[in-house]
Amino acid sequence: MPRAHAVEKPAMRIAVVPAIPAAAGGVLLPDRLSAGVADLFARSLSQIRGVTVSSSSAVYHAVLAAGGSGGSTPVAAGLAARRVQADLAVLVEAKADGAVLKITGTPVLPESGRGKAPAPFTSQGTRALETDLFSIQAGFIKAGLEALGLKPTPQEQARIDLVARPTVSPEAFQLYCEARQHLPIASVEAYDRAIKVLRLIVVGDGPSRPPVDPEFALAHAALAEAAALGSMQQWLVGLRDQRLMALALSSAETAVKLRPELPDSHRALALAGALVKRISVALSAARKALEIHPGDPQSHLWLGVANGGDGAREIETALALDPSLGLGHLFLAVLAAAEGDQKRMLAQCERALELSPVDASPLLLIGMMQTGEGKIDEAIATYQRVLKINRHAGLAHGALARLYFRKGQTGLAQDALRQAFALDYRVAELMREQAAAYQQAGKLEEAEKEYRLILLGDDKDTPSLRGLGMLALERGKVDEAEKLLRRALQISPKDAWSFVGLSRCHYRQGKRDEALQDLRRAAEVQPDDGFVQLELGQAYEQHNRTREALEAYDKAIRLLRLPDAYFRKAQLLAKSDPARARDAWKGFLEAIEAMGGPASESDRVRVEMAKRALQ
Repeated sequence: MPRAHAVEKPAMRIAVVPAIPAAAGGVLLPDRLSAGVADLFARSLSQIRGVTVSSSSAVYHAVLAAGGSGGSTPVAAGLAARRVQADLAVLVEAKADGAVLKITGTPVLPESGRGKAPAPFTSQGTRALETDLFSIQAGFIKAGLEALGLKPTPQEQARIDLVARPTVSPEAFQLYCEARQHLPIASVEAYDRAIKVLRLIVVGDGPSRPPVDPEFALAHAALAEAAALGSMQQWLVGLRDQRLMALALSSAETAVKLRPELPDSHRALALAGALVKRISVALSAARKALEIHPGDPQSHLWLGVANGGDGAREIETALALDPSLGLGHLFLAVLAAAEGDQKRMLAQCERALELSPVDASPLLLIGMMQTGEGKIDEAIATYQRVLKINRHAGLAHGALARLYFRKGQTGLAQDALRQAFALDYRVAELMREQAAAYQQAGKLEEAEKEYRLILLGDDKDTPSLRGLGMLALERGKVDEAEKLLRRALQISPKDAWSFVGLSRCHYRQGKRDEALQDLRRAAEVQPDDGFVQLELGQAYEQHNRTREALEAYDKAIRLLRLPDAYFRKAQLLAKSDPARARDAWKGFLEAIEAMGGPASESDRVRVEMAKRALQ
């Protein structure tokens, strides 16, 4: 078992509380500007060795529990500090009065705390320019450090200066503030909202809306956090969005490139790497974060998660430093489940729920374990509990549908699926991807069940009808496949891959001319699909129409640089025009190299053929 880092007891645990206005209906959110300023203040404090800042999610939920619909008050902040075991709370409120901005920090002792809290501190100024916000904000952070008696080292101060002015764009910072309103809620819906806003900062939204500030490292780190944690909740119901996983990793890697001096960047990469199973990346990033800032609880947490079954001591170290880390309890529950210790798993899940009541992850974990053990009724009760906490949780509706379907309760399954699809379009999308993964792995029965489950919720889902058609074709049921594919085309007359499937049916039925017409139609409705062009090229080749086959292969190469297209073109030219084949063989080898080398035995055989042809 790897040796855990020694626990360094924090000299001070601080709960930073953004001002939350009193309820006016709907979800209670922190004030937007206060949320962003509080986040940067918390990050500045966390650069100082010996200071631990409590989990923003645990603090948010503790304040709501203490303040109710009254929002955050100094009294509620003190109660929240006690709940998350902090030594002090600091209530942060940013108020604008015309061009004048005033930021106030109010230190509050826990409800049972003894002694005298530090005096409130403020920073105030007139925003003659939008960028004056950053000077006022930096002044607030400086005043806070002085009020709390904290004296950062020169290295820590240099990092604090980077945090205090994280972007040159006021618009980017306002968007960042909006994301920070939602992230502490820790629900799938909150992560989605944060991702959409953060993407506007660093990715943009198409050619008409370029990124506001692609150099904003903390926005990249926040995007990685939201994408990775959202992906984790999907995993707990058996679904994974590969795009979210890729976004988490790429965003964190960009944060590290932009701000390698900040532990925040490396911590984001450790989080993303641990949750998307890039273990070596996670381990390296967590260790780098701890090298910059020893005693950082979240870096210990992600180091423990990356270490898998050997990571319990690191996670316990994280919780000793910051008892408010609900994710620490969640991952201890994951380890307990892996060891078959259900009692310990349930206890850790309940502790995680206490800290972040609307984070469905602990209940989703319990439901997943119950499902795996065949305790269907218990799992149903658990997912229903999720819906009592958050009736908009599309993932929970989807999980319930799968369980009802297993029990043969198709009516309940259909209702649950329709709600899931209405609440979260990705549920159907992820189910389709799961079915396709089963199909690719040769698990045809599981794939069929998944497609039929989707169709129970939406009987006009073209990809699922097409998927069932391809499955039937794979099983040799050509007539059944044709019926399913024609049904898909009745619903979506321009679905290119249904035409491809129909072409394969006709080819097996000996209707080669009809098969070619199907593929030509597929290429007409989706001319920019390189794989369709590859299929069309093969069909032309079977009809001895060399010129058209080469044209289709060239289109496939131009669109996707497909190695298969280069290979087929080279083989065809070797027979029809040997002088031109050499370039195609070279193109094939370059395309294989660009993909990281041969991926299969078939690729290796083809590479040897190409090399022999070039000798």
